[in-house]
Amino acid sequence: MADLGRALGQAETASLMLALALALVLPVPGGTGAAPAARAAAVATSPGRLVIGVTDSGCAFLNAVFRRGRAGESNIARHTRLHSLWQQGAPLGPPGPWQVPADLACGRELLATEIDALLAQVATPLDEAALYRQVGYPVDRQGQLLPVLRGTHVLDIAAGLAMGLPTSVSAKPQAVDAASRAALIFVDVPSPGPDGSTGAGADAYLLDALHCILARAAPGARVVVNISMGSLAGPHNGGSLIEMAIDDLLVQHPELTLTLAAGTGAEEPWHARGHTGPGLNGAVRGACLAAARHAGAPIGPAAAVHP
Repeated sequence: MADLGRALGQAETASLMLALALALVLPVPGGTGAAPAARAAAVATSPGRLVIGVTDSGCAFLNAVFRRGRAGESNIARHTRLHSLWQQGAPLGPPGPWQVPADLACGRELLATEIDALLAQVATPLDEAALYRQVGYPVDRQGQLLPVLRGTHVLDIAAGLAMGLPTSVSAKPQAVDAASRAALIFVDVPSPGPDGSTGAGADAYLLDALHCILARAAPGARVVVNISMGSLAGPHNGGSLIEMAIDDLLVQHPELTLTLAAGTGAEEPWHARGHTGPGLNGAVRGACLAAARHAGAPIGPAAAVHP
């Protein structure tokens, strides 16, 4: 099993080295290298403003639970609480209202101004669906709405408006609270492709997402970020590069609070356990080496598998 652990560890290290390299091109919030676009997209202008960020996939950003009214206006449907939606895995360059984020390494972004312009065209749920197809998000390559928009549910539970229909199993409060007044930022993190079999996670994208959320929140804002994805590989003991990078961000930004999804992969066939007996060590080691080769990682020295 040591061989497989080394192979996965090497894959994770390669991923994180890329993450750290990309982090160098992102502005540190409040630093002298911050790009003008990042300052223009700041979501809070007063110290203590609550900003809630979510890193996940698939956000129905025009949904009513992410809207708000403005002073003197009775129509809540015309203004968004989402100040930034960054789709990391999209090709660089708009179509439509998308902006090319000057301070980010990839993808495309919608800011509140663009989202409000789209909301002005929404009168029915059919209008909302048509606009998603028009902007090409969140849809598949055939232009059909994605059947599962997990990020929508996560952001709604974290900070969606109470819509007056609470249920006994609802995680949302029945009344307006601080989270339902918060500014929102969503980063759509791409899922691993068919070659992503190491279980190392989208570490480079995750680190970029955290930097983006901090850059979009003004200095002094209280920032809470939910991380909806993680790495299945590795020791999970705080010693991986991504864990150390996150620790460093928390030290630099005492106003930052992170929540991390745990246990959501419990029913997936990622793990195996069992007992070996005499004569089975070679077979078990052979399976480990085959898995490591399939992951494309170099194979280290042989190691015994003990029963």
